[in-house]
Amino acid sequence: QKLFLGTMTSGDDVGATLLKNFLLYKQRYALLICMAGRCAKACNQIAKLPKSEEGTWAFQIVRLVLTGFGGGIIVPIMIGEPILPVRSDPCILLSVMFWFLFFVFPGKRMAHFYNLPIVNEVWILLEE
Repeated sequence: QKLFLGTMTSGDDVGATLLKNFLLYKQRYALLICMAGRCAKACNQIAKLPKSEEGTWAFQIVRLVLTGFGGGIIVPIMIGEPILPVRSDPCILLSVMFWFLFFVFPGKRMAHFYNLPIVNEVWILLEE
């Protein structure tokens, strides 16, 4: 039986199968959801900086990509493969989208929403 979130057999436990497929990135949007968690956490860290260290919008976006996807940049360089922002188009798109939500959206509401205890815990789970 083909489901939206992955494949299952009729005798499987639905919750365990969905969790396993999500953690192994076998679901259609699992990687994008986890990348969104990384972007949100990096944006939140940049938003907490003092005004004197924030820099211009271009510097913030570069810092966001390096903070959120640093391992996807450094490791592929060491093993001679293309870096994550080059391999994955959604990486840059998510970075710009979350930068807009955290820094341009009126009243920085996304930063306040992100810092709610339950939302913060969910994002940390997705980020890991």
